[in-house]
Amino acid sequence: MAYSSSRPQFEASRLVLIQLILHNLKMDPLVSLHYYAPVCAAINMCLIPFTEGLAPFYALAELGPGVLLTNALVAFLLNVAAVFLVGVGSGLVLTLAGVFKDILLITGSVALFGSTVTPLQVFGYSIALGGLVLFKTSGG
Repeated sequence: MAYSSSRPQFEASRLVLIQLILHNLKMDPLVSLHYYAPVCAAINMCLIPFTEGLAPFYALAELGPGVLLTNALVAFLLNVAAVFLVGVGSGLVLTLAGVFKDILLITGSVALFGSTVTPLQVFGYSIALGGLVLFKTSGG
């Protein structure tokens, strides 16, 4: 529970720091990724044994290098896209795009796989969508 509730704070801190690096220090997005990605990887490597145990390290042998490298490439490209989006816009734009992406994923899951959505989920995403529309119409 503590990890789930602290995730938004860590993500928001990461986005604000990336935005400060890109806009205030006038750093190129790829150069900034070069600086902060190894730090994030090192922190994750140190925390994994305490949060996940050693199972992820043992699973690496089962997966093989192909899956690991493919996953790493996709994660790298996602980070490149996020850094360029923050560079052009802001961390808020990336967060709002994430809300819209989540709504599209849930809609696609319901349409393609027949997933059920609870009224509480509909209410929550309606609030998120309302905030997105309000942000857009207010000129933000």
